[in-house]
Amino acid sequence: MRKFLISFALLTAACFAQNAPIPTKTFSFNAAPISLPGARGTFVGTDAGVEFTPTQNFGIGETNILSSDGKMSFFGGGASYNVAVLSKYINNKTPIISGFRFRIGARAFVGVDRVKDPVSAVVAQHWGAVAQGTLNYSMDSGGTWQMGANVGAARFPGYSKGWSPVIELGPSFHF
Repeated sequence: MRKFLISFALLTAACFAQNAPIPTKTFSFNAAPISLPGARGTFVGTDAGVEFTPTQNFGIGETNILSSDGKMSFFGGGASYNVAVLSKYINNKTPIISGFRFRIGARAFVGVDRVKDPVSAVVAQHWGAVAQGTLNYSMDSGGTWQMGANVGAARFPGYSKGWSPVIELGPSFHF
């Protein structure tokens, strides 16, 4: 029995001592405050969504943007793409920063924005869109926790005129 326990302990230690490759994340969740010019000025809202990434650099997903005043909500589907060449370039140019922790890319969503009239409480639906450039930095070596920024433009007819600037800052969780 003693030999069995020693063998089991050595086998267990050997299993944990191996350098396993970092697993690929397949789903992503993120929520961030955003600021958009509305009908009467700037507001803060929430952008929350789920993304499925079949490859390391390409993802498809959905996003929900809700204004803080409750008058506008956007439900969209779209895609994201990370440009791995830029991360490699950063990694090769700086000895201090790990460029492979950066994810630089773009994302775009098309969907329906629902605008509620504050006086009559009538809800109008319009086609809306969001297009952004992204920059995320992995807080851990596996890429599970990331901090990032998305900068771009959104078009929400009935709530804002034309393409409005969008800036998002915040964490995201990937598994």
